Amino acid sequence: MQYHFILQDNTQKAYRLFTWFLIFFHLVAAGVIEMNGTWKQTRAELFIFFILLCVSGLLYYFFRKQKTWTDALGISLALLCFVFWERNAGILAAILIGLIFILVMAIRKKKTVVFISEEGIVVKRIFGKTNYAWQQLDNLVLKDGLLTIDLLSNKMIQAELSKENGLVDEKQFNLFCRQYLPNKN
Repeated sequence: MQYHFILQDNTQKAYRLFTWFLIFFHLVAAGVIEMNGTWKQTRAELFIFFILLCVSGLLYYFFRKQKTWTDALGISLALLCFVFWERNAGILAAILIGLIFILVMAIRKKKTVVFISEEGIVVKRIFGKTNYAWQQLDNLVLKDGLLTIDLLSNKMIQAELSKENGLVDEKQFNLFCRQYLPNKN
């Protein structure tokens, strides 16, 4: 028998704030560069900015009722930053900015998953995975949607289960874990 649980991720807000910080940073940099530019160049930049801002507004209008409206708005603003840096600093700077946005968006989509089987426990995080053998555990329990992994090394992993998991028979899960824990037999 094998169980797998998706853990509730509390870092999504931090990644979203980092993305908005990058966009704010680009807007400030754009303002400073535009203040030092010529009127002809500024007029062309404002025209491109206006078009992309309209596209962002349309994306917001169509996606605002969906859960992913902030992603759509973020992508359109990232395109605005990409175009700005391509025109003002060159294609390499624009590619670097684009790669940073893509990396942050990809990281935001990953979830922390715990796999529990007869062989042991695997905690798959955003940047890697950790394996625990049953002999390394002092206790493993699921109660009221809260998974607690207590290690013999006095470390503890405790996290809420995501709503994506659905209903879990906690009693059956705890009995399964109890039969493999070294101290609980």
